[in-house]
Amino acid sequence: MGALYLVFQPKAPRYSVDRLSVSQFQVDPTLTASARFDVTVTAANPNGRIGIFYERGSSLSVWYHTHRLAQGALPAFYQGRRNTTVLGVVMAGQAQLGSAVVAALRDEQQTGAVPLVFRADVPVRVELGSLKLWTVTSRVRCDLVVDSLLNASSQIKIKASNCKFSLKL
Repeated sequence: MGALYLVFQPKAPRYSVDRLSVSQFQVDPTLTASARFDVTVTAANPNGRIGIFYERGSSLSVWYHTHRLAQGALPAFYQGRRNTTVLGVVMAGQAQLGSAVVAALRDEQQTGAVPLVFRADVPVRVELGSLKLWTVTSRVRCDLVVDSLLNASSQIKIKASNCKFSLKL
């Protein structure tokens, strides 16, 4: 195993959420939020000898505290060696919010600092040379702070972003 490590010198892929826009966000009188986001995700594979197959069955979601606002999926694709791939993903959903949550969201909107969490669970297969390994789930969590959420059809400014990557074996 140590010899494989020395030969391939694996490095973890890097992920970021580069753009987030709201094409729909409204809270109806029953406090049900309907959301639709257009998200640009960048996946960077820094490895010179390792390719990554992103397989079907991924799960992407945007959360406001404990409420999942929207969900979506990545397409299946192959990411070659030393490659950066930029993907546009549409995410949509509904969440039942309480009155305290809506009030907190409005307060954070006024201060220009709305916390969101972007999560991704993506089944991947690693390619070492011509050898394809078994499927594992890559997990990405990006803690975001955005300036706005309630202004539909607007570009959201991402004020802070911190993404972490892990594998679920």
